[in-house]
Amino acid sequence: VSADRLGFDGVTTANNRITYRVVVTNGGPSLATDVTFQNQYTPPTGRDVTFLCDSTDPLSCTGTPVCTVSGGATTTGPTPQVVNCDARDLEVNTSFTRYLRYAILTAPAPGGDAYSNAVTVDSNENDPNRGNNGATDPTAVRAKADPEATSKPALIASPPLQYGQQFQWQ
Repeated sequence: VSADRLGFDGVTTANNRITYRVVVTNGGPSLATDVTFQNQYTPPTGRDVTFLCDSTDPLSCTGTPVCTVSGGATTTGPTPQVVNCDARDLEVNTSFTRYLRYAILTAPAPGGDAYSNAVTVDSNENDPNRGNNGATDPTAVRAKADPEATSKPALIASPPLQYGQQFQWQ
């Protein structure tokens, strides 16, 4: 599971999308049948998030969905957004990749927010190494800012100003 930090855009809220890449790999020693994974995306208390889609493309919602949402598509933290996905059968040393897209609906606190994304995988077979069946990725969401400074010259009349003399900007 991997994601980049999101800069929350308070003006164009459609820009507040985050995509997680989930890669499920069968390390063997046998075929893994009916492989599924569950993704839990947990926003901070009072923050809203919507599951948009699962996809084969990291930038859009294309292809046939393989995931379903438990409950509604939108959740308010600290309740996790639970998504269950079917990764099909996996031969030894093969992988299944899916992109999960979310919309962050609520502006973060001034210092930013920490969201948590956790994924777990399962199959029909007895797994000799259950320790690698999950991953967690904390994601920072901070407000975007575009500070701007402008300057204009001061008009100073003759003779030059003296120390402590008052003047007016025009």
